[in-house]
Formats: sequence, C-alpha cells, structure tokens
Amino acid sequence: MNWRLYGFWPALSAGLVGALLMACNQTNTPKADGCDPSVDTITLPDDRGRLCGRRMENPQGESSHAYLGIPFAEAPVGPRRWAPPVAKAGLGKDLFQAIRFGDACIQPSGALKGYSGSEDCLFLNVYKPKTSGSDPLPVIVYIPGGGFIASQSPVELNGTAFANRGVIVVTTHYRLGSLGFMRYTNGNEAIEGNFGIQDQQLAMQWVKNNISAFGGDPDKITLFGESAGAMSVGLHLFSIPSSGNLFRAAIMESNIYGIRYDTAQTASEAGQSFVNLLCSSYQPDNCAADGAWLRSLTTEQIAQAELLTLPSGGMPGLITQVLTEGTVPWLPVVNVAPVLEQPNQGYSEGVEAKPYVFGVNRDEGAFFLAESNSLTPEQYRQILSKRFTPAQRQKILNYRENGRLLYAPEAYEPRPAGGLTPASIALARLQTDLMAAAPNLQVAAKVHQQHQANDIPQYGYHFTYRASFDFNGFLRCSEAADMVCHTDEIPFAWADLVRKNAEGGTIPVSDPPPSNADKTLAATMNAAWAGFAKDPLGGWGHPRFDGTPSSDVVVWNNPVGQGMLMPEARYSFWKPMLLP
Repeated sequence: MNWRLYGFWPALSAGLVGALLMACNQTNTPKADGCDPSVDTITLPDDRGRLCGRRMENPQGESSHAYLGIPFAEAPVGPRRWAPPVAKAGLGKDLFQAIRFGDACIQPSGALKGYSGSEDCLFLNVYKPKTSGSDPLPVIVYIPGGGFIASQSPVELNGTAFANRGVIVVTTHYRLGSLGFMRYTNGNEAIEGNFGIQDQQLAMQWVKNNISAFGGDPDKITLFGESAGAMSVGLHLFSIPSSGNLFRAAIMESNIYGIRYDTAQTASEAGQSFVNLLCSSYQPDNCAADGAWLRSLTTEQIAQAELLTLPSGGMPGLITQVLTEGTVPWLPVVNVAPVLEQPNQGYSEGVEAKPYVFGVNRDEGAFFLAESNSLTPEQYRQILSKRFTPAQRQKILNYRENGRLLYAPEAYEPRPAGGLTPASIALARLQTDLMAAAPNLQVAAKVHQQHQANDIPQYGYHFTYRASFDFNGFLRCSEAADMVCHTDEIPFAWADLVRKNAEGGTIPVSDPPPSNADKTLAATMNAAWAGFAKDPLGGWGHPRFDGTPSSDVVVWNNPVGQGMLMPEARYSFWKPMLLP
C-alpha cells in the first residue's frame, strides 16, 4: 500500500467536510440552552429513558420538534475501539436533554491539527412534526456521505421540511476512516473491520426499537443516503441479509458503484500497512503491534497517521485514485460480517428485493477533480493509461456523440472563470459516466427481473438543474463552471436551501436569496422523496424504471421532465469496461 499525504485541505474544508464541527456555531443551529417546554417529551419503550428536545427551524421558516445527539451505542473507546458497537442500554434515570448535536466521528479537517471530532461519536438525531394524528408516521433513516473518511454537516441535514410533510427523519453518525474500517488479522489478533457499517446497522435497529415513541411506524422505514451514504444503503439493500427487517425501501443519491469494495485479503494487507505505519511512527523498536498496544494509542496518534494514508488531492482525489490505482483506503469489506457480496452483483443470497430509488447528477465527476485548474491533456492521458488498455484508451478519446468528441480534451474550451481546463472537463465527463451513471444503470438492469417478477418498483432520476447558488463552495462546481456536481441535489431533496461559506460552514442561501425556481424545485423534490417514504409502490409519482438503458427516469430541472439517464449508445460503449 502506497501511503500518501492527504494534501488538499483548503478545498475540502470549503466543501463537503470542513463544515462538520463548525456546524454548531452556524446560523440555524440550535444552542444548548435547555429543553423547549413546547416540544414533546418522549418516553422510550422498555424503560430506556425519557428525553426532551427543542424546536428546529429551516431557512424557509418551517419548524419541527428535534431531538439531537441521542446516543445509540456505548462510546467505542478503550477496549471498544476497533470492536463491534455495543447498544446503549438506556439514557439513564434523569431526563435526557437532546438539544445539541453530538460530536462528529474522527475525520480529516481544515483544523490546525489536521483532524476533528471525537471517538465518542455514535449519536443520532430525530426530527418529527410539531403535531401528529393517531396514525403512526413513515420514517426516513439517513446515512450521510463523505467517502467513508468524513461526514456531512448536520446543519445541511435538517429534517424539518420532511417533518412538515408528515415524515419522521433520523440522521446518524458512524465510525469513519481507520477507526471505522481497519481490518487487522495478524497472528492472534482479530480486528475484523466493517465497524462503520455495523454502527449504521445498530442505529437502524435503535430506530426500529424506539421510533414508535416519536410517533413513527417501525414497519415503514426508508433507508436513504448520498454518496458514501448511498453506497452504504446499497450494501444494506443488496449485500446484508441481517439488515433486511430494518427497512422496507431505499433511496440512493449518487451511489458510486464504480468503486469496488475491499476483499478480506486486500483489507488485511491495508490494515497491516497501517499498523506498520503506526509502529514506525510511535514505537519503532520492539513494537507489540497487538490489539492492546493499538488501543493504547491516543486518538491524535491514530488520526495523524491516518492523514498519511489518504488520497493525494484530498476528497476530490478519491475517484482519480480509483482510476489510477484501483482502490482507495478505508472502504467497507465484502465477505466480512455483516456484508456478503459486492453490491454491483445485485441481491446476495438470502436478500429480498425492496422498492428503491437511484439517481445521479449531470456532472458528478466535476466534484472529484483535484487539479481542475491545471490538468493538462498529457496528464489526462496518463490517468487513462493507468486504468485502460491502449486500445480502450484510443476508443475513449475517439468516442463521438452526435458527431462531437465527448472524452477528448480538444473537444472543450477552457472555462477559466470556473477553474476548468479542457482536460479537466473531459475527465469530469468520463468520471461521471464510468463511475456513476453507467454502473447505476448496470445494477438496476441486473436486478430488474427480480423486481418485475414480484411487482416491486425501481425508480430513477437525473438531477440536471443549475441552481442560482453554489452549494458546495468549489469553483469548479460554480455557475461559471457550468457543472451540476456531486452533492448539488442535497439542498433540494431536503428542501433546506443552504450553502457552504468561505470558512466551510453551512449557512442559509442569502444575498441574493434562492430564486423562485430553486424554491419550486426543492418543494417538488422533497415531496417526491416524502411520497416515496409514505408509499414506496406509488408515492414517487414518476414512471418506474423498465430495466433497459433507454428507460425514462424523472429529470429534475426547471421544468421537471422525463428522459434517459444517459444515451443508450453511451451506456453500450461503457458496459464492457464496467466492473464485472
């Protein structure tokens, strides 16, 4: 394993990850000043405790009852580090004040020390309507994204809009990076890995056991995620039989199926390399390298070492590293509990099909450009040479659509105001199609017969809308770049029109405020997500995916329309080069 310095934190802190620990100081974030007496007090089943919450508002002026920072597991510290999570027995005898977000899990950040968060991080948040009738409400459980090394800001995951549509929302934390996914099985040691996935599953079990106390229906749970969260949802949906009774339907925004998960062997080799790095850094002579020694290390020692293992270019370098090296560190592991097969193979043995929604954004790959303002045609060709044979590479560079080259730098003019060179535009198109769009169609087609035989719907979408504001703060995803990037759909699906500021914090869109088109599309998309949670068979409100690449999906734009996720000829071009 070639450990390299994770060196692009200025971009990262302004994007998906840097906001996380700043969130509690941002506008629209609740302050810890005691429970709101107007918010319902909740009594959990089986004498697990009582909790109070606070009123939460979103930028649109809607409000909900929010219960924040609820621990669903014992702190994974000391002997519980690198071990399966242990369910929290209860909240204690005193009234638990669920009024502030719990600490994020350890992750890289723009902080001076290079990381932020805490190992004591297994918390979840619940958003419910201010008033509800006698009928139990459907529930959405959201798994955040962040490449399995970081996580989204809780402020951009404000469930208030969903609550106002009669859906309860739960968002959860899970262990990340080496603490969540290291596998180390040297000698008698048995650090199996997949702890982050087990954390997710335990949070799902908590919801199943307790959501009725909030007015939710434990039999009407939809699992929802974006990016690595969507990848996680795909694992629970296709590859984890033991998750089957914990949800009834799934939504996957931007599942990057083009990333192959680690096998037990490759994960063990990566774990051995990381332990070697820890030994050389902190005990070069006579390193014990066993579980006791590993658990004796400080959080900072582990976090600082992990920084040396992450992709060159930071978060934006993840996909390019997959293209050039075949993998990235700290992924879930297949054939290690609770995961069975690679999810791109479809449903594993013992897993029953469920209704699901899948979709991608028009220019997913632009988010994953580490050197967008300087990439040259020669560097682009070098990237291609690492993944493709010479014959494939030439076919890619010569591929035309409507008479126009699609993946060749010479097909594009530079967009300096958007920080894009012709080569980076070509790479963005290739990464979108190879890693996201075509693999999503491939998996949906693989499982379609199973869905069709049982009259279980699949739905697809294509998000192509160019918002009036820049959500993630990257120049290459701005209006000047003319890109609809990975993550750009998030404030619309949540109808929580926020953006990242220069410091990486999450703030309401203002000066100018969101356009009327922004507000209309956000309301429309949020209604579809909520409708699916209420009725996975018909609540989506758009045509089913028919199992073919030419199938219509809903196109989220102004106006909303229908069309193919990608042209059929383009899918046929990529299909032989997708992961088997």
